[in-house]
Amino acid sequence: NAQPKSSLAEWMLSRLESGQAFPAFQDIEYSPLLVNDLGDLLLSLIDRDASGTFHVAGSEPLSKWDFARRLAGVFELSAAPIQPARATDVGLKAPRPRFLSLNVKKAEGFLGRPLPRVEEGLRRFRSLRERGTVSELKKMIQPER
Repeated sequence: NAQPKSSLAEWMLSRLESGQAFPAFQDIEYSPLLVNDLGDLLLSLIDRDASGTFHVAGSEPLSKWDFARRLAGVFELSAAPIQPARATDVGLKAPRPRFLSLNVKKAEGFLGRPLPRVEEGLRRFRSLRERGTVSELKKMIQPER
């Protein structure tokens, strides 16, 4: 079942908009990708009869701290609420690997194009949000009351 849970970008954005301070890990690296882009890329792989294992993710690895700062930039918000943090210092309930990035070269070679960069995905996310698409999708998965 779909859950009405916020994505990391939505969670960070809500805090940036409210000015509420939040930690952003500088020691965890990942490859963020807008889910809409993921869907498009998976359809492209299916259309080309791809087989085997492909890593489909954003084309550039970065820390969650860097991601938060880029999110603030794309949405023209102050980055002041973003507090640099280290996952190793926070005492998370479950241990997290430090490097979550994926190597997307095989997918890029197969598709003949680079996978989206972070800024592209964030600009598309802003556009979808401004058009109300994100809110409409959230309404669709809200449980009946």
